Amino acid sequence: MSVNLIIFVPDKNKKMSIPAKLFKALFSLLLMVLTTSAIVAQPDADTTKKTYYGGSFGAQFGNETALELSPLIGYRVTQNFSVGAGISYIYYSYTNPNYAFLNYHTSIYGGRVFAKEYVYSYIFGYAEFEILNLERQNQLTGDLHRVTTANPLVGGGISQAMGGGALMNLMILWDVNPDVASPYTNPIFRIGFTF
Repeated sequence: MSVNLIIFVPDKNKKMSIPAKLFKALFSLLLMVLTTSAIVAQPDADTTKKTYYGGSFGAQFGNETALELSPLIGYRVTQNFSVGAGISYIYYSYTNPNYAFLNYHTSIYGGRVFAKEYVYSYIFGYAEFEILNLERQNQLTGDLHRVTTANPLVGGGISQAMGGGALMNLMILWDVNPDVASPYTNPIFRIGFTF
């Protein structure tokens, strides 16, 4: 079983240049690797089970609030490589302190597929493609309409054995095609647990 905590960065209105965002993401990943020098390697996990189940949950609070629940199923193709699929549900609300008529809340739902490869001991690469359907608000009229957004997420992370075959996974992901309708803000941090 796997459980992920997804940490959204709340300030979507703050504009950063692409090099600044990339530097921030790479620096964060480097910091995660450097601060976990005592991590136990991947082989302590139970990789003999081919199928695993789990999910993720996440939260973001502020002017933009998001609460996520995303169950998944995965399959280990080899000891180091796995693929899987899941569904996603996100409750999303937006509060504009200057214009009350722009405030709204919506339900976001969709599906995703992912691949995860351990490239060196406890370090892994991760890719996910997610399609979400959500309501967007017209900024001029305030009317809501549903749109579909595709979110290709790439990144990587590290795993730490927690005993009994359990792993804690720390990940940093990047939405490589940030759609204006996407609920995510780069970088996306996830803390996950595999049992």
